[in-house]
Amino acid sequence: MAEVDPGADVALLEAEIVIVDPRPVIESNEGTRGLSSNWEKSERTYISRLRSALPLYGSPLCQVGIFSPAEFSSVFGPLAALADRCQKAADQIKDILDHWEEKKGDIGSVFQQQFWDQYDNYQEIYRKSKQLLRDKWRLEEDFEELCKLRRGAAQYSLQDLLDLPVSNYLTVFNKY
Repeated sequence: MAEVDPGADVALLEAEIVIVDPRPVIESNEGTRGLSSNWEKSERTYISRLRSALPLYGSPLCQVGIFSPAEFSSVFGPLAALADRCQKAADQIKDILDHWEEKKGDIGSVFQQQFWDQYDNYQEIYRKSKQLLRDKWRLEEDFEELCKLRRGAAQYSLQDLLDLPVSNYLTVFNKY
């Protein structure tokens, strides 16, 4: 599942690309509950974007031999792990929202150091992943063309998806 670039040529759409219409974050004046609800909704869109990297780029590039299994794991494993951890946090917030009166004091527990450490861990791996992609662009003749082909009408390139956790961390950190 990948978001479709609204400016893309319709001929680029493939059967396996699904248009995802992310819901806009609804501003709320409900204080902590409203902020938590907005965060949960935007986090689910973010998770969907992270998870789109594997079927859109990861598996196909591995199947044609562009990525070795080790390279595949080093690039896409951290994205999957980050998406899983973010999914847990979003589910926890959803549970708190569903049981607001009993659990509203539990919000802080979702954002413990472990939640933020996942971004520090990704940052370390991110540099290596970006270097691997630069090497692939330079050394593999088919890499660029295959990435363009796989992207089709998708909103995000492989590089954009790898950058997403870094840019999302800064956005969330600065917003809240």
